[in-house]
Amino acid sequence: MPLTQVSLNASLTWQLARAVAGFTDVLHGPETAAFTLATLDTAVWNELFAAQYVVAGSGGTQTVDLRTFNDLPGNAVTADKALVFVVLVAGAATDRLNVKPHGTNGLQWFFGGTTEGVNVPGGGLLLFADAEPGVTVDATHKQLLLTNNGGGSLTVKLLALVSDT
Repeated sequence: MPLTQVSLNASLTWQLARAVAGFTDVLHGPETAAFTLATLDTAVWNELFAAQYVVAGSGGTQTVDLRTFNDLPGNAVTADKALVFVVLVAGAATDRLNVKPHGTNGLQWFFGGTTEGVNVPGGGLLLFADAEPGVTVDATHKQLLLTNNGGGSLTVKLLALVSDT
């Protein structure tokens, strides 16, 4: 079932303060840094990869195939490109989920090389948004590998905005 609405919003808001003896505190802010992908064409970016995994501790792994999967309503999808990638990790902050291209048909995307990865702690988030036209997803560039480098299990929600046009 194709997407009918999609947007991505991320922001960080802050305020700085410094105490001044005998006077009003010096304040700066609040300030906000924001990122928005609000004008996405759902005729192009028409599918959502959405999956939840429990990755066992002490080296447990999960292969993720962003090329061929079933969407949430159960329809078969064959993606040809990807634009947004979100990983939400639940578990102990001392446990780490390593996300990297798989050794077979790895999707290198935003990683610096085929063996480089990113560690996301329990309670953490990894969010990447590409510029259009996104990255090609095909038979030889499609898989990611999730590896739990901690002792406890991690629950992982993985979302990717993809196209199958």
